[in-house]
Amino acid sequence: PNRCKHQPNNHNSFYVRSCQYFEDLLALECSNVYNLFVMAEMTPVQIYSRWINQCYWNYFDWINIVNYLLVCLLNPIQFQLYTNLCILKHLSPALLYSTNEQSTSQLQQTEQLIVFLQEEPIRGFDFVKYLPYMYDLDKKYTEHLHL
Repeated sequence: PNRCKHQPNNHNSFYVRSCQYFEDLLALECSNVYNLFVMAEMTPVQIYSRWINQCYWNYFDWINIVNYLLVCLLNPIQFQLYTNLCILKHLSPALLYSTNEQSTSQLQQTEQLIVFLQEEPIRGFDFVKYLPYMYDLDKKYTEHLHL
């Protein structure tokens, strides 16, 4: 689905394609998190857009913001997608816990997911730990991404 095209002020084709690819990669590489979004009737692109538009300000500590910028500057553009994918992979145990264990209704699950991803800082993420995975993703998908 082309969910990005309906968002205001996001008319460039790179942005639309990156949103589509992000959703596709999340479904392939981290299906449990993707399914949480589907069950919550929420698109992963909402979080992807929010995080990249803010350069993770208020989500990462300063050193991880710098690491994010370095990863984006020193690698091809698709590493922005891979970074978001790695963050959601890192958060998947906490996401599964916060939506499944603490809420009983679908509305509560949706609210928990939104609060967790839009208001909570990203804790414990380590770029060094995830860089090899990002490079593996690049080898696996770079031919298919037309950014």
